[in-house]
Amino acid sequence: MKQIFTEAYLEHDHVVNPQQSLESTQTANTNDANNLEVEGFSTQDTAKIAVENNSANDLTPEVDILSGTNEISNDVPEIDEVINKDSQEQLIVVEEQDSSNVVENCNADLELPNSYYQQKQEERDQYESVVVNVEETKKDVTYISDDYVSEEFYNSLPNELQNFLDLYVGREKDIVFLSVLGVFSSLLPNVRGFYRGEIHHPNLFIQIIAPPASGKGKMKLGLRVFDKVIKQITKDNKDFRIPGNSSSVRVIEKLNEMHGFGNLMFETEADSISGTQKNEWGNFSDILRKAAQHENISISRKGNNVDINCEYPRLSLLISGTPDQLAPLIKSIDNGLFSRFVYYAYKDVSNWAFYKEQPNHVECMKILEDFFESKYLKMQESKITFRFSDEQQQNFDTFFADIAIDIISINPKLLSSVERLGYITFRIMMMFTLLDKDNFVENDEISENAFNSALLLVPILLEHIIKTSTIYSVKSVTNDRLKMFFDKLPDNFTSAELKISKNLGSSSTIDKNLKLLVDLKMLVKIKHGVYNKI
Repeated sequence: MKQIFTEAYLEHDHVVNPQQSLESTQTANTNDANNLEVEGFSTQDTAKIAVENNSANDLTPEVDILSGTNEISNDVPEIDEVINKDSQEQLIVVEEQDSSNVVENCNADLELPNSYYQQKQEERDQYESVVVNVEETKKDVTYISDDYVSEEFYNSLPNELQNFLDLYVGREKDIVFLSVLGVFSSLLPNVRGFYRGEIHHPNLFIQIIAPPASGKGKMKLGLRVFDKVIKQITKDNKDFRIPGNSSSVRVIEKLNEMHGFGNLMFETEADSISGTQKNEWGNFSDILRKAAQHENISISRKGNNVDINCEYPRLSLLISGTPDQLAPLIKSIDNGLFSRFVYYAYKDVSNWAFYKEQPNHVECMKILEDFFESKYLKMQESKITFRFSDEQQQNFDTFFADIAIDIISINPKLLSSVERLGYITFRIMMMFTLLDKDNFVENDEISENAFNSALLLVPILLEHIIKTSTIYSVKSVTNDRLKMFFDKLPDNFTSAELKISKNLGSSSTIDKNLKLLVDLKMLVKIKHGVYNKI
């Protein structure tokens, strides 16, 4: 998957939909100007920005192919053995992305001992090649090393951020990075950009999904990095942070109070948010869907004398938890909220980790705190509007058009996730451009480094979207017998092989269950009688 998308980007010699009608372009530019005027920009500024903006055609619309009967046969017998054509001695070799050979100093004045470099290199080597016995751990090791963020990507980040992230390895490094990125997205009220004729701010929704005690708690470091900045904000704006267990009315009130700046909802225990969704007063899934794309939110409660209209909300949301904790928040991939999130999901089995104090951790943290504080203060001086260059727009559309084609063969219901991953990637590009530069101008283009770096990240994000979608698909299977049937299928098989084995019930039962599993997007029908697990 990752290789396909990377090649699609590197070989973008063709252009998708290069001819745009003059009429649609003029309409998009007019809408851009109107949107900016609503936000308080002057007519002169909006005219200049709108003329330069190029809108692109939408990606392929969502396709809903879920159909068929929900009737499940109850005559599936107990099965003792898993059907598997492969040898029981088969091994899976999981190879990690090439990592850097050394961990650089976080500052020229901070000397780290050679033993520290050696220790970190040994830890990285553990991720280079992992051999797993299929029979013993196939059910546990679902996510292979290809879903780690690559060292090539990390090497494109500013030194201050690189050096801090190099204190961590593997999953923890990825989680700390995503956490920093998510919190940073909430602190940029004066930053916006044009994407497909609409104004977008950098705000992101991020979920970390993993088993208990698997390292996802490192997410809290994202808050610590911005501790000084957040203290400055909350000193005068108590509504900046929104608790996850807030009522829907209180969420809208806080969004409305911070109009023009934005809000942050940060929860390391997903129960805080998902638990409230069971109550009428706390179900704010629709509010999150609208806030993700800055849509106006209104609420009226006659009994409580509540009447609020929140215009242009800006919310950044970071949550972590187990699949069971997050299930009440997004019940299926058909829920529009699913496609608005960045996901990072894994099932890695962690051994006991012997703790060792990281040398210069405090110093590296302080350097990164100062770096982001300086960026934040500079960005308060003026409003910044980003756009693609013409060449970037072409490359971007070609890149995502290829992804949209590929995703149809995997799960057409994820087309909406690909479409929204487009604006998510643009928002990330805006933030990366800010990190690249020391001086900012009012109207600016996405930097080439930011553009290329963000596209390196896209295949990883898409991998986690696909894998998270399977979590929700499995959750939707409530029949124990059907779940047993699915668990005992090999990864690749034909219906004829299942029927010959005579271990999965009658031919009609097998056909019914296979059809239902295809409808649930747990199996892919390659051709007549040939199936793959997703």
